[in-house]
Amino acid sequence: MSNLKRDTKVKVEPDVKFGEFANAFRVVEEAGDDCFLDFLVYSEQEQEATVVSRVRIRREFLSAICDRLGEAMVDFATTEGAEPPKNDVFAKSGKMVH
Repeated sequence: MSNLKRDTKVKVEPDVKFGEFANAFRVVEEAGDDCFLDFLVYSEQEQEATVVSRVRIRREFLSAICDRLGEAMVDFATTEGAEPPKNDVFAKSGKMVH
C-alpha cells in the first residue's frame, strides 16, 4: 500500500450517513485470495452476534487494516493501578471517537 497522501472525494449517501452500530468484528476465511470482514452486534447476555455489515476484501489487505487500526488506537496501559476504560474507543489525541 502506498504511503502517498491523496485527496479523494468520499461520497456518503444520506441513508448511510450515520452508519450501523457494531461492537465486534471477525474475519471469515474464503477460498482464494479474498476473505470477509464482518461487523457484528454482539450480546454477551444472549451469547449471540448478528452481522450488520459484510465487506469482501483481499487477504493481503488485512495487514494494512491492522496497521491503520494500530495507528488510530491508544494503548490503554494502566497507570498507578487505575483500570483502563472498558467500552470506549479513543483516538491518539485522547478524545473519544464517536
